[in-house]
Amino acid sequence: KFDASLKLYHTLFNDSCCVSPIKYNNYNKEVVPYTVSAAKENGWQFIIPLTSRIGSGYIYSSKYMSDNEAKEAFVSSWPNNKMLLDEPRIIKWIPSRLKKSWQGNVCAIGMSCGFIEPLEANSLYISQYAIETLSNLLIKKNYMLDQNIQSIFCKFTDAIYDQTAEYLSAWYLSTNRTDTEYWRDYKKLGEKEKVKELIESHYASKYDPSRHGLNADSTWTPLGLFTNSFSKKSITKLNPNLIENAKAMFEYNKKITTNNGKILPK
Repeated sequence: KFDASLKLYHTLFNDSCCVSPIKYNNYNKEVVPYTVSAAKENGWQFIIPLTSRIGSGYIYSSKYMSDNEAKEAFVSSWPNNKMLLDEPRIIKWIPSRLKKSWQGNVCAIGMSCGFIEPLEANSLYISQYAIETLSNLLIKKNYMLDQNIQSIFCKFTDAIYDQTAEYLSAWYLSTNRTDTEYWRDYKKLGEKEKVKELIESHYASKYDPSRHGLNADSTWTPLGLFTNSFSKKSITKLNPNLIENAKAMFEYNKKITTNNGKILPK
């Protein structure tokens, strides 16, 4: 019997999404080569320009917002309800992964193994990583299955899920927002989890080969700069040009987001 017990990620609140395809109002101005992620009162909203439509959804926590409230907030964020090409639908998940992804002759990959949350579209990478890991292990062992292969696969895929969840959590836990209960609880949890120390430790640590893939140690550096998590001692270790370039990049992204008001919801 397959054991479907889960490892839950308690530092990630979001477990729901209200989503709908959106019609272009002005294609030439609104079709841009990047995704917009806009922080909202109880989560965040993504806007993804595609060839024939805009993909958009409100990511939220059912603890702080009902499905009807989320739907109302999502619909009202667009200036014209006629822009919605379909009735908004609600998608649910549990931020988690299987405690053991490979059992017997069943190997869980992708959504069957777990789902963290949509931020940074991490599920695509995790699925591809698991497929390549399984393929490489089978080839190396000449397709002879044993307990060792299963243990190695579970170890590596578990690490990818856990490290990604830790990294995504850090963005939320670093918030300074206090305008809603959602963000106040994240701010309190961030202080409890000592998130600034966590971010700095990943930047300051030596290279750790166990941290690989989507969120290697190097990805914590811009996170630390963006959230002002580095102490003066750590900042002195950074190349001054890196700091200036990172700050310039953040200012540019803010400017782009501000100027993109035509497709950015209220």
